[in-house]
Amino acid sequence: MNRTERFDQKKKYFFESFAKKYKDADFLNKPPGDALEFQTFLKFLDLPPGSFLIDLGCGSGRYAIPLLKLGYKITGVDIAKEALRILTKNAQKIGLKKNLKILENDFYQTVFENVFDGAYCISTFHLLSDKEKVRIEILKNLVRAVKKGGKVVVLEPNPLNPFFYPYYWFSPEAEWKIEKHFVKSTIGNLRKIFSEVGLTNIQVKRYGFLPARLINYLPFVLKINFFIAKNRFLGNFAAFNFIKGIKANETS
Repeated sequence: MNRTERFDQKKKYFFESFAKKYKDADFLNKPPGDALEFQTFLKFLDLPPGSFLIDLGCGSGRYAIPLLKLGYKITGVDIAKEALRILTKNAQKIGLKKNLKILENDFYQTVFENVFDGAYCISTFHLLSDKEKVRIEILKNLVRAVKKGGKVVVLEPNPLNPFFYPYYWFSPEAEWKIEKHFVKSTIGNLRKIFSEVGLTNIQVKRYGFLPARLINYLPFVLKINFFIAKNRFLGNFAAFNFIKGIKANETS
């Protein structure tokens, strides 16, 4: 077994374990911090309900379930079978299984072409592979899945934010060996990759600084996060970066 195969095996185990841990999560009644993140994403995505979206690394439905509730049609893609099972169960609970399709796939190969109005990948791009060239190829396959003029949104942790390093080193929810490739997710590098895979009109939105969960207990953290995200200099240290591009041409 080579290094990439070992990484893929470890990654799949990580996602399966994560899905089981959050199998009873209520994705429709989010705490304030999570709700704000989702609303920021929805406004940034800027596609109307009824749009066909593909969710790469969908997990058990943190974004897919509220999007289904709002009227979007979702294809959820993940390598974790347990996550997809939980997602299907969650969609069934709210009576919207008919608007959900699931696919157990790593997206290393082209799967769809010119099908979706939009695509998104939430805090997962750095987890797609231990090799950047493979991550880029997977993103190309995601772009191929989108129609010309369709939108692709990625949310990534910002490697310039100091809070991620102790979190990834010490949190029982994370694992440094899996998460460490987030250090490549700088805005400059993400812009370069988006351009390379055939996306234009690239936009960036910075989000947060202090951990969003603190908003649930300390409301003033929200004001601090907004101030930092809007400040030209301090915004470089935001917790997350949303990046969006529009598919201009066929991806080669």
